[in-house]
Amino acid sequence: MTIYLKLWPNVQCCVVRGDKNIAVVKWLGSKPIHVAPIDAAVQSLGTCRSWSRQNENYIEAPQPVAIKNYNKYMGGIDLLDRFIGKYPMRGRTGKWTIRTKFHFFGLAAAAGWLQYKMMLQNLDAREKI
Repeated sequence: MTIYLKLWPNVQCCVVRGDKNIAVVKWLGSKPIHVAPIDAAVQSLGTCRSWSRQNENYIEAPQPVAIKNYNKYMGGIDLLDRFIGKYPMRGRTGKWTIRTKFHFFGLAAAAGWLQYKMMLQNLDAREKI
């Protein structure tokens, strides 16, 4: 059993399972985001700072906690996807197994590079203290 809700202005659709343990939220920011949280309740709200075109200033808008968590933790994944797309490992083969191995080698190289950069930033921050 599902319940269809339109709770907030930026939420186009929210589907909740009958036992209310899982929900799917479609958030309309600059791009639509679909999130299916199992830890954050659908009714729990936070606030975000959003630009109002009508008033031409920033306003405090209601935002589900699931979207706030998405924005907090998705920066590294998006950056990793950008690096893999910018520097792909191309192999001239038609076999899916080889293409999959090339993809995972590229993924490992990009993740290692990001980890290296984060470690350098942490070392620089410690030296400044």
